[in-house]
Amino acid sequence: MKRLLFIPLIFISISCFAQVSPESEGPKTIKSTFDKMLQESNRYQDFKVVKRGKLDAFIIEVQDSLDVLQERIRSQVKAKSDLESQVSSLNQEIANGKARISELEGQRDSISTLGMEVNKSTFSTFMWIAVLTLLGLLVAVFLRNKSIAMSQKAVKANLSDLEDELSMTKKKALEREQELKREVQDYVNKIEAMGPPR
Repeated sequence: MKRLLFIPLIFISISCFAQVSPESEGPKTIKSTFDKMLQESNRYQDFKVVKRGKLDAFIIEVQDSLDVLQERIRSQVKAKSDLESQVSSLNQEIANGKARISELEGQRDSISTLGMEVNKSTFSTFMWIAVLTLLGLLVAVFLRNKSIAMSQKAVKANLSDLEDELSMTKKKALEREQELKREVQDYVNKIEAMGPPR
């Protein structure tokens, strides 16, 4: 009876792995939006003057893109944990298969399977094929986990680059603002130094 349950269990686990689909690439609109915002901006000396509304919309779009990337990271982490549990299940199945093989080696030369007498070496051959298939699936799951980990690293690197770019933009804007304030203060000081008009 246990043998009858073990064979369908193998085919069910194989069909579960066949249904995993790869992740799709995310949108790449932040750079195009930034370039468009710069093109539509006015020039003042060597500076670009960006309207506050456009800058706010750009920041919202960056935040939305970051949210999408973070959601993708969460889904990949969940997929990784699901795959790890499947690997654990497959390891248990492999251990069960090996235990069953060693138990069968201690019994008589022929085994009754599905109501038929089967040679023990033939049965062992089929069991090893199942074990090798499970090991092949285990290798495929390992490679899939490695691919997911690499894509997570790439997403984190992209997120870090975006954060660096945003902080650099904020720093430059602050420097521009301070420089303009200094120029205005210098102008005010010159007017005050000239005294009241006569």
